[in-house]
Amino acid sequence: MIAAGGTLKGKGLGLFEHLMNARKLLWPHRYRHRWTDLMYREFIKNDVSILMGCASAQKTSHSVEFCLINYFARPHKTMVILSSTTLEKLDIGCWAELKTLWKQASELWPTLAGNLVEYKRAIATDDVEEGGRDFRCGCICRPCYRGGTYVGDSVLAGAKQDYIFFVADELSFMESSFSRSWPHLFSNPHVKIIGSGNPKGDPDDQLSISAEPREGWPSIGEPTETACWDTRFMGGRCINLVGTDSPNFDVPEGTPEPYPKLIGRSFAKRIEHDQGLDSYDYYKLVKGVMKLGMAVNRVITRQLCREHHAHDKAMWGIGKRKKLHSLDPSYGGKDACVSTLLEFGPDPDGKIILQIIRQHTHRFSLNIDKSVEDQIAEQVFDMLKLEGIEPSASGYDSVGKGTLGFAFARKFGSDSPVPIDSGAKPTERQVRQDLFIVDKGQKRHKKCSEHYSKFITEAWFSVRYVIEADQMRELPEACMMEGCARVYEEVAGNKIEIEPKDDLKERTGKSPNLFDSLAVGVEMARRHGFKIGRLGLDSDDPDQDPFAWMAEKAKKQRELMDKKQLSYAT
Repeated sequence: MIAAGGTLKGKGLGLFEHLMNARKLLWPHRYRHRWTDLMYREFIKNDVSILMGCASAQKTSHSVEFCLINYFARPHKTMVILSSTTLEKLDIGCWAELKTLWKQASELWPTLAGNLVEYKRAIATDDVEEGGRDFRCGCICRPCYRGGTYVGDSVLAGAKQDYIFFVADELSFMESSFSRSWPHLFSNPHVKIIGSGNPKGDPDDQLSISAEPREGWPSIGEPTETACWDTRFMGGRCINLVGTDSPNFDVPEGTPEPYPKLIGRSFAKRIEHDQGLDSYDYYKLVKGVMKLGMAVNRVITRQLCREHHAHDKAMWGIGKRKKLHSLDPSYGGKDACVSTLLEFGPDPDGKIILQIIRQHTHRFSLNIDKSVEDQIAEQVFDMLKLEGIEPSASGYDSVGKGTLGFAFARKFGSDSPVPIDSGAKPTERQVRQDLFIVDKGQKRHKKCSEHYSKFITEAWFSVRYVIEADQMRELPEACMMEGCARVYEEVAGNKIEIEPKDDLKERTGKSPNLFDSLAVGVEMARRHGFKIGRLGLDSDDPDQDPFAWMAEKAKKQRELMDKKQLSYAT
């Protein structure tokens, strides 16, 4: 009946009831509660279901149960893929659950399909000897990190079958490209995707992106009861399992909790005692809801870009526009060599906006008798000529190998692209048009040297402020995600400092070449007259009107003029 979709020749109890009956026959010792019914109903209804919630909500066990029952119903037409972060996490999570459930069911019902292949962390339908099994019929577990290297995109490679069930555990810790591989699965006839994780409060991790409500996170507030909503990503559904609304809370306090291993009052009280009600751990492990205010400091966020139209198409008004080029060079290895083409000018309302025309990754050959630096110089020369950009409007990050400057000089002559030292100190120019400080009783614009600890921080935060000033247009998604990945902190002197690139690369496994190139481009725009606009009242003296100093200056000027006026006696 499950294989037939719940009804056969017009008869049947429906898919949900048949799944519940099969579950009871396969694992009679497993209890059922209202969260069980909710999860199964959502799994049936949706192609993409995201389980976001507290710890010990049985997200993994219910996901694996659902997939395994469907595998038993169609063992020769079904492929189940279970993923998590590492092999170690699989062995105590998805794989452990799958193996346990399969063994328990097979002991009761020996004719059930499947052959356990321990070393492969798989259950295969056929019983062919080693090397001959077709794992497209069965259940298989795959880690997304091997030896510290992210390989998540390959987890779904070559997945072809009539019925595919994909469980993506620990979504919060996956790379930004992970969920972008999901749509490829839908080239198969029948696909179900179930993602899960505990929220970290970071709106830019994979759990938050895949679970985000259609109207954004602010639209749902902070749920106090278990809730479901339609998601912006892939038209899926999020099931938010709120720990303080657990079925174990349905019984009076002081009575035994009816569902062992499911979150209840005892676990909640322990976390409350150790960490406090407003702590990060309490929100993540007990409440299991999105708390945006607890996200770590990011240079930019998806919400910031969306609110300030950074992805919108550029609309131009009447007035002069300036085209620019920037380069974040790389000479081989994992880092990419990225060019960015930009243009700034007035929009129809007269506001000066900055458009990212496109970003280009350069490719080089190591099998020709020409250095990588000379290949970079030639490619940049051809790009500038094609786009009609003068070399003085092209900038490149000069930190690292100093040989690129010589290559540019050989190719361009005296009129070469401009070197920008990202390792320098912050500049003395103003941060933006509406950031002021009070200095010796006088209000003035705050200098970059007073706001940032290093020039690279100034360059990256200049991109952020361009976005916040609603001046950025056509920001590529991949570039945005690199900006979202980098964190910052306040250091001595109340200055802002972004995390070192080596720390970022170790944490994320990649270098932010796209965003570095954009940061150089914004720096070039500023050098050619682009000014970062106003974000509103943002002063180190918030009780004062930021423009009051101008009125005060005018008043003093009038008083001075009055003193110099000739006086005539009557």
